[in-house]
Amino acid sequence: METFYGTLHGLGNGDGPLSVGIQFDGGRVRMWSDRRRLGSWDLADVRVRRESIFRFVLVVDDMEFRFSPDDPSGFAESVDVEIDLTTEEKPRFGLAQRIRQIEAT
Repeated sequence: METFYGTLHGLGNGDGPLSVGIQFDGGRVRMWSDRRRLGSWDLADVRVRRESIFRFVLVVDDMEFRFSPDDPSGFAESVDVEIDLTTEEKPRFGLAQRIRQIEAT
């Protein structure tokens, strides 16, 4: 059983942000906020894609949510999502570009 905590935003409907817990237990995904249960789904019915290194999009019952876990790499491993650090896209803080500049000198 793995549990991840983070922030959840609804995409397109303005829901959130909510502090949530997401738990992977066997073939189930459970989600809650504080003491309120948000839902429980079969793992096969939940799709996860990486939006950035720090954010993921969860698609549940044809609704999309942006999840920013406290442990993005652990979450990615748990849901078998690869984080590509070699992308040409500009990183959030420009760290990759600064490292490339240093390596080039």
